Amino acid sequence: MIGRDTSNLSNVDREAALEAENARLRRALDEAVQRVADGTPLAIVEYEREIAECRAALALEQERSAKLEQSLVTLTAQSTLLAANEARYRLAVESARDYAIFTIDLAGRITGWNTGAENLLGWSEEEAIGRPVNVIFTADDNREAMAEAEMRLAVIEGRADDNRWHLRKDGKRFWANGLMMPMRAGLRAFSRS
Repeated sequence: MIGRDTSNLSNVDREAALEAENARLRRALDEAVQRVADGTPLAIVEYEREIAECRAALALEQERSAKLEQSLVTLTAQSTLLAANEARYRLAVESARDYAIFTIDLAGRITGWNTGAENLLGWSEEEAIGRPVNVIFTADDNREAMAEAEMRLAVIEGRADDNRWHLRKDGKRFWANGLMMPMRAGLRAFSRS
């Protein structure tokens, strides 16, 4: 094939490369037509072959360009839909201002924190992210490794309920009903409310 290999480029880079290749092929075609028009008799057959090759290569590049454009349209639509879904779910979680909803990873570190968690527990999202979930458990519960026990139970049974004292950032205790559930996408995190 005439041109360069575009298989390792991004869609935008591929599209630019295809447009450049299309322009190069058009120039080559124009030059070949001009040479034929100049009338060098021995070269006419060679020019006709070159013209045919250029037209075939141009058609192939245009087909690839069309496929890339369709892929780009599809990816853009999927990205837009994904962003809309994420915004809707984020709005639902953030609207639960009276409920602490947060996620933790398998190591027990907080990875997500809603406004309700901030209202009930006192830590801002920035302060909470990365902290061990044990910060909301009392000293007695931490000695008994209750957070770890809840995580194991959530994995085994699909949920772990608790009704116990919890701690706010200021150290004050409050009674709360909690529920921990594994997030099923590969069990990389837990959701706790």
